[in-house]
Amino acid sequence: MRNALLLILLLPCLLLTGCRAQTAPPAPLQLAPAFIVNAEILCGNASMKATLRRSADQALCAEFSDPPAIRPLTVRLAQGVCSVRYGEMNVTAAPERMPQTLALSLLADVWETIARRADLTRTLTGGVWTINGSGDHGAFVFTYDAATGAPLTLSIEHASLHVQFDHYQPG
Repeated sequence: MRNALLLILLLPCLLLTGCRAQTAPPAPLQLAPAFIVNAEILCGNASMKATLRRSADQALCAEFSDPPAIRPLTVRLAQGVCSVRYGEMNVTAAPERMPQTLALSLLADVWETIARRADLTRTLTGGVWTINGSGDHGAFVFTYDAATGAPLTLSIEHASLHVQFDHYQPG
């Protein structure tokens, strides 16, 4: 009887010692509604550098700095309209009418997809979130820093687009 009582008292202790609290990975950050980030863009055979600005109203603006021939080029996408300024010349049209703005259109599509869809595959590895998903322009892989939310890379293989980001500033 005494052994049975000891067994009954020890059984919960033995069962509880094998339990450990499971720590869930931190929730993924959402992209800031407004930010500035530098981007090195490889789209097909074209290589460009630009400062990207996203405003709270979802407008995306790119000021290109490299190659030098396009240095005065500024492209703005907002509400389905593309505005291009090259020095003193200004042109406005639908984005699909201006193939030169493809990279910026793809970036805008990915950021809109990430913001509005919760069903994207998100994986946390070594302090970096990786998002696998698809948008209007095909499948993409987007990475960003888990601690700061700073974008790191974007790849859209179907469009031959690869982007590396740095110097991220939210707001």
